[in-house]
Amino acid sequence: MSSLEKFLNENNQWKIIDNKLYREINLNNFKEVVLVFNLIAFLAEKLNHHPDLEIYYKKIIIKLFTHSSNSITDKDIQLASLIEKNLS
Repeated sequence: MSSLEKFLNENNQWKIIDNKLYREINLNNFKEVVLVFNLIAFLAEKLNHHPDLEIYYKKIIIKLFTHSSNSITDKDIQLASLIEKNLS
C-alpha cells in the first residue's frame, strides 16, 4: 500500500479530485474560517509547501498538489497529515 493510499484510508475526509489531494472543512462562521485559514497558512509556511485554498463564509477548500512533479507527492501527504493533526 502506498503512503497516499494509507493516508486516505486513515483520513476519510480527504479525497483525490482532479489529481489533487482535496478536503472541505465546514465551520460555524466566518471567524472560524479565518482562524483555520491562518492555521493552515502557518503550517504550510513551516513546511515551505503551499496549498491552493478557497475560503467561503463557512467553508475552506484545500487542494494539495506538487506542481514541479505534476502529481501528489509525499510533501502533500505530509502537509495534509499536519493539517489533520492540528485540527483535531
